[in-house]
Amino acid sequence: MPTAMEELMVRRVLTRSHVAEPDVDEAWRQMSQAIDETGQAPHEEPLLGRGLRRIGLTLVGVAAAACLVLILWPVGKSILFPRVELITAVSQESSDVMITTADGEEQLAHTGETLSFVNESQSTAAAAATKARDLVVYTPRGTTCELTLPDGTHAWLNGQSRITFPEEFSATDRSVRASGEIYFEVVKDAARPFRVETKYMTTTVKGTSFNLRAYSPTDASVVLAEGIVEVAAGEGEPITIALGQMVRLSDGGLQVSAVDTYPLTQWKEGFFYFNDNTMREIMMELGRWYNVNVVFEKPRLLDSRLHFVADHYESVDEIIGRLGELGAGTFTFDGETITVK
Repeated sequence: MPTAMEELMVRRVLTRSHVAEPDVDEAWRQMSQAIDETGQAPHEEPLLGRGLRRIGLTLVGVAAAACLVLILWPVGKSILFPRVELITAVSQESSDVMITTADGEEQLAHTGETLSFVNESQSTAAAAATKARDLVVYTPRGTTCELTLPDGTHAWLNGQSRITFPEEFSATDRSVRASGEIYFEVVKDAARPFRVETKYMTTTVKGTSFNLRAYSPTDASVVLAEGIVEVAAGEGEPITIALGQMVRLSDGGLQVSAVDTYPLTQWKEGFFYFNDNTMREIMMELGRWYNVNVVFEKPRLLDSRLHFVADHYESVDEIIGRLGELGAGTFTFDGETITVK
């Protein structure tokens, strides 16, 4: 059996690493057995051998402790450094509005420029006789664009939005395809309904103002600012909504609710307007507009709510500085990523 001093040395080495105390007697028995197999009994071991044995057992203890520390380290790391959740990651884009024709012809228009596609020279009858060429207007992140469609309808495109429409509408139909967020002021025409088709729903009107969002299945809605619209999703029956109502895509169907339309349409006036929105919603909108990544280090902050208003032309540093002053969290920005802690 080891001496009291030898046993103490082994225990000290292992307990320094805050791991479970080993069975020192068993470790010593195994080492003694190995020595016995060489033909030399432990009690006959010379002084030098006993010294080497103590050093060897100490190193065994250190190695065992080191192995335990390495095995436990990933667990400790997950506790010390909570998992971060990447809310949105985007790549840099041009700041120009892109206009593309069905023939592949491209044209750039700069931010702040109002585009008009009204063709006074072509009659509706002539348009009905020939198939009009499609045009596509795309706005990248951080850019808005106002345009006038061939029938005189006004459309405001928010960042990362797209609208496809013919150079001239037919005599019986005014249909466009859209994605992103667009505010429409539709010219009244009882004979030709105005139809907006998205990947998630179709909106039909004869003359009204409404805000449409179609960024994703969880961010698809229509908010009515004036008049009446019909909204349908897939093969479902259309739903009619009135002033002050929102219809949102929910679990493949449509859900109607009463809303304050003012905050939801202020983006076209150049403002962020968040009214009791979650931090997740706020940071996704900021990430989309400023074309930056957003990372949360504290998941509990995702569902915290805030009332916050800001100008589109404020810098990222100004925005996150004001959010920090409101006690919404700690925010840093390294030029590419906003980190919320």
